[in-house]
Amino acid sequence: MLNSDSGIAENNFNLLRFAAASCVMINHTFILSGLWWDPYVWLSKYDALGPLAVNIFFVISGFLITKSWIAKPQLPAYFKKRALRILPALAGSTLLCVIIIGPLVTSFSPREYFGAAQTYGYLKNTLIFGPLHNNLPGVFTKNLFPCVNGTLWTLPMEVTGYILIAAFGLTGLF
Repeated sequence: MLNSDSGIAENNFNLLRFAAASCVMINHTFILSGLWWDPYVWLSKYDALGPLAVNIFFVISGFLITKSWIAKPQLPAYFKKRALRILPALAGSTLLCVIIIGPLVTSFSPREYFGAAQTYGYLKNTLIFGPLHNNLPGVFTKNLFPCVNGTLWTLPMEVTGYILIAAFGLTGLF
């Protein structure tokens, strides 16, 4: 439901997303620091917080994307919304990593960094379904996980979900 005063949707999905994002941060804190012990596992006897949170995100996305298709079941409009949801942020994030973060923290000289094939390979992450390039030359190499943007692995699954929702909608399976 939309709050007519603020224009903000009144539902609990935002609270659930905030909780899931917090769970991912907590889980990654332990993993990225080299402490493989996640207190959630000890307390719940369940899986770590991170995988649970990712499942929550995918379920919420499934509900919201299905709602989007049902509200306007037209393929061009649907995929335009999906592309506008992912591509600008993905392109911006990728460029930010390559043009600003990479040169600031790399152990390579600017000439070596910008001359490396790995730098330009990282730009291919905007293709979503191509091979994932998690590293930039000389960036975070001393970290336990030298990955620049580890969250990109979810995008192919998310886009596959978008395609499946459209296919289900077109075939009348909703």
